[in-house]
Amino acid sequence: MIEVDDLTVCYGQQRVLGRLSLSIQPGEFVLVTGPSGSGKSTLLRALAGLIPHASLAHMKGRVVVDGLDTQEHSLPILAGHVGLVFQNPATQLFCLRVEEEVAFGPRNYGFLTPALLEDTLAIADLGSLRNRRIHALSGGEQQRTALASVLALRPDLLILDEPTMGQDWGHLSAFMDHVSRLNGRGMAILLITHDYELVHHYAQRVLLLRNGRIAVEGSPLPSPSLKVGGGPGWGLNGGNVK
Repeated sequence: MIEVDDLTVCYGQQRVLGRLSLSIQPGEFVLVTGPSGSGKSTLLRALAGLIPHASLAHMKGRVVVDGLDTQEHSLPILAGHVGLVFQNPATQLFCLRVEEEVAFGPRNYGFLTPALLEDTLAIADLGSLRNRRIHALSGGEQQRTALASVLALRPDLLILDEPTMGQDWGHLSAFMDHVSRLNGRGMAILLITHDYELVHHYAQRVLLLRNGRIAVEGSPLPSPSLKVGGGPGWGLNGGNVK
């Protein structure tokens, strides 16, 4: 599904990712963690095609999504294969009401149907909020609306950028339950987070980034047991230090 080969990304003279390679398989749930500045956000932008199409970053190497080289295909095409929910969901919401937001993508692609709209609203538990104005939503409701607007395009991979930020446990737990059900239906999930302890139990594989490279990868453990570079610990079972 996702193949990253020898990916290097630089902003001017600053190298943020250095010759990084990884694979994400269909239906896999991968958690990406690591300290600030390790390259997590740059990686997700490259996977979604925002790098190179909507960024001044310089990219070397290849990112292939569902057989599509991200450097050779436009963002509208890639959006049907990989969906991205930003750390601040309000930045990707621009319609007046929830239902309009969810319908916007498939309407513009020409495949909106009543059944698709209803199914997408139900997946994100937005049926009772469909007529609510976006500005009147809580942070958790905005997050679910952003999720639904991405899911309406039926991507095979969902990328979540720091979904724990600014969320209380009740909203986060409900949101992650929705994400877990999507994964159970076969959608691949890549979740970027600092809060390993809050979400590690959803993942099948954990990647720890450090200095723009995958420093360690393995399956998650329920408590921190491995420290890298003097930073906080992340529990990994059979972690492969690279």
